[in-house]
Amino acid sequence: MRYVTILQELYVSLTKGGNPIADADLADRAVREAANYSIVQIDVPLVLAGIETARRFRISFWDALIVRAAHQAVCDVLLTEDLNDGQVFDGVRIENPFA
Repeated sequence: MRYVTILQELYVSLTKGGNPIADADLADRAVREAANYSIVQIDVPLVLAGIETARRFRISFWDALIVRAAHQAVCDVLLTEDLNDGQVFDGVRIENPFA
C-alpha cells in the first residue's frame, strides 16, 4: 500500500495551534525526511486535473489537488481529516486517521 504525505500540510499540522506537536526545528527535520520519498511536483496539468476533480466531486480545489497528486503518485490511501473517511476518488481511498 502506498501513502502520500503533503509536505506543506505536514509542517503546518506539526506546528499549528497553541500546543503544537513539534517545534519549528523538529517539524523542519520531519519535512526534510519526508522529502526523501517520491515527490509529485505541482504543474499545470496537475492544477487542471485538480480543477476538474473539484468540480466533478464538489470538493475544495485544495483537497482536489491533493487527491490528484495522490492519484498521480499511484497511492491507494490518502490520510486526511478534511474529506470523508471511506470516500474513494478515482481509486484513492480516504482514511481519516482520527476517525
